Amino acid sequence: MWKSTIAPALVVSTFWLIVGGATTYYLHWQSKALDRVLEENVSSIRAANQMQQMIWRIQSAALSEISVQHSIPESRLVVLESQFEQSLSLAESSASAEDERLCVRRIREAFNDYSDRLRRTRFDTTLTAVRMAELLPIVSRIIVNCEEVIRINEHVIRDTSR
Repeated sequence: MWKSTIAPALVVSTFWLIVGGATTYYLHWQSKALDRVLEENVSSIRAANQMQQMIWRIQSAALSEISVQHSIPESRLVVLESQFEQSLSLAESSASAEDERLCVRRIREAFNDYSDRLRRTRFDTTLTAVRMAELLPIVSRIIVNCEEVIRINEHVIRDTSR
C-alpha cells in the first residue's frame, strides 16, 4: 500500500523541492546580478554628474577670481581639482563597458589638458580673459564625454531592467 500511494507522493515532493530550490537559487542569483549592475551604473552616473558640476565650478571660480584679482589662488584651485579627481577616480573604477572606459579616458585627458592650461593662464595676467575663453572647448569636451557616460549607463540600466 505505501508503495502505491506514499512512494509516488515522496518522489513528486522530492522533485518539487529540487525544482523549487533551484528556482529560488536562480532568482536570488539574478537579483544579485541586477543589484551589482545597477550599483555600478548608478555610481558611474553619479560620478559623471559630479564631474560636470565640478568642471563648471572650477571654470566659474577661475573666471570670478580673474575678474577680481587677475589670478587664481592655488589653494582654491587645488581643492576644486581634487574634488574633480575624486569623481573621475570613481568613474574609472566603476566603468564596466569598453565605450564607457573610452569616454572616461577622454575625460581624463581633457581634464589634464584643462588643468595644465589653467595653471599657465593663472600666472599670465595679460590676456587672461582671452585664455580663459580658450579653455571653453576643453570644458565642452569634458561635458560631452560626461553626458556620454551617463547615456551609456542609462542604456545599460534600461536593458538590464527589461
